[in-house]
Amino acid sequence: MCAFFSQEEVSTPCPFCKSEIVEMDLECIECKNNLPFCIVTGKHMVNNDWSECPNCKFPALYSEFKEYLLEGDADCPICGKPVKPADVHLITESELQQRDSERSEPSK
Repeated sequence: MCAFFSQEEVSTPCPFCKSEIVEMDLECIECKNNLPFCIVTGKHMVNNDWSECPNCKFPALYSEFKEYLLEGDADCPICGKPVKPADVHLITESELQQRDSERSEPSK
C-alpha cells in the first residue's frame, strides 16, 4: 500500500471552539465554522501557530511559513510579493481575540 494512504490523520484544535479535528478539514464538525487555512500547507489554522503574510495579510502557520521562506522561496504563495523571514511574526492568542472583538463591534 502507498505510504501516503497509510499515514494516520493528524488532529489539531479548531481555532474557534478548540475541538480536535483533522488538520486538513476546513469546517469544524462541532461549531460549524468555516476555518481559515494556511497559505503554505492548506491545513486549517491553529491559534498557537498563527502568522500572516505582511503584505496581503492572508493567514499562515508560523512554523510552516518560516520554513517555507528559509528554504529559499521568498515570495508569498498568495500575493507573490517578496517576504523576508524576519518580517513574519507569531501572532498570540490574545492578539487574535482582540482582532475578533474589534471586528464584531458595531460601526458608529
